[in-house]
Amino acid sequence: MKKILLFSLIFAINLPVSATVHKIRVSNFQFSPKRVNAVMGDTILWVYKIGFHTTTSTTIPAGAAPWDSPMDVNTTRFSYVVNVPGVYNYTCLPHAAEMQGVIRVFENKPATISSFTITKNENNKPELLWNMANAPSVKYVSVQRSYDGETFEEIKKIVIDENTSVRNTEKYIDNTALTGSYIYYLLEIMGEDNKIMQTAIKTFSVKIPSKLIISLSPNPLTSPHLSIKFNSFKEGYMKVALQNEKGSILMQENMWAEPGINNAHLHIGDLLKPGTYYLVCNMGQ
Repeated sequence: MKKILLFSLIFAINLPVSATVHKIRVSNFQFSPKRVNAVMGDTILWVYKIGFHTTTSTTIPAGAAPWDSPMDVNTTRFSYVVNVPGVYNYTCLPHAAEMQGVIRVFENKPATISSFTITKNENNKPELLWNMANAPSVKYVSVQRSYDGETFEEIKKIVIDENTSVRNTEKYIDNTALTGSYIYYLLEIMGEDNKIMQTAIKTFSVKIPSKLIISLSPNPLTSPHLSIKFNSFKEGYMKVALQNEKGSILMQENMWAEPGINNAHLHIGDLLKPGTYYLVCNMGQ
């Protein structure tokens, strides 16, 4: 009986830490989100929304397995487990000029951020709150901000040394005069072993965008593809109708939207003769 109990105790201690599934939506000539932070053992899940695409690795860490999968109506989900730390770059082969993504994989160290949330305080400012596991083994926490979800800059560094009052729960309020409709944040931590880890990227909504369509290009149209950059404050479809001057609908398409700035293409081909045309775009209200 003692041997059985000892075996059960050892088995329980060595249970693996549950991994996280990071979802990337594939649509509208974009991967959403374009950048993902993960730790070893996490799963990257690409989910098809619209169009014909692929997810194909380009440059990955030594020892990691390459991947190449279609993303279309027949293959709507593809998953990949990241087991090697480093930077993974990937693309959509038919749309390599527009569709690229990056996955940054870190070692899952004992000194980690166990939770990270962002709320809007009474002054409508982003309030970041996080909990640290094994806080005494952390050297610093770096709060980083981005306006595009890709390029981040440090806005606050909390150095933890013998003079620091170590707490498992910390918060930071970004009182900067923020521009744009969406801001992105992450936390970077360094442990006693000098290894760095970054949290998942969080999105903060500053305000509802004042307009839906940001730009159309090229305009006048000189190619079969019309690029559409648009805002969205929620997840869902934007309905797009191409009309002639008489109001007749020539084509319609639903474009998937993520909160933030979205990029999409309308494939017009040889449909249009010289003249003036209108795009009627609708997303809820």
